[in-house]
Amino acid sequence: LSELSARRTHLQRRPPDAESFDPQFVGARFGSDSAAHVERAARACGATPELFLLACWHALLHRITGWREVVTGVAFGGRRLEGLEALPGTFVKYLPVEARLEAGMTFAQLLAQLGARAAVHAEWQDFFSWENHAGPAPDARASYLPLCFDYEDLGSPRR
Repeated sequence: LSELSARRTHLQRRPPDAESFDPQFVGARFGSDSAAHVERAARACGATPELFLLACWHALLHRITGWREVVTGVAFGGRRLEGLEALPGTFVKYLPVEARLEAGMTFAQLLAQLGARAAVHAEWQDFFSWENHAGPAPDARASYLPLCFDYEDLGSPRR
């Protein structure tokens, strides 16, 4: 968490120009004990570990930045259509998943909001385009997602 606190100023800066795009990554690999704790907590909330951690990520970004609306790029597998499973290469798309965090909102409410939005994106991921997205993408430079979330369960395929 101290590393994320130090990134606060980075989160508050304007998006960089395309020429200066320099992606940064914060990764975490859970050991079996931590993964079991996350699975139990997610199950207690009626969520998958992926959705549970996405809600944690949104809550953390809200806490660090103070933003009421948090938009993150969430990785979707892109292999939903028949026949794509066997093709080589990556089909992953990062789609904007928004959450509006209100005062007094519970974690369960955040989970429900994100779960509903992620389910719609999962269903329609093959057809996403910025032109059809009602969310924040005022110009071509802003059509990238500066904050993203990716989850990989090494024991199961991506959705």
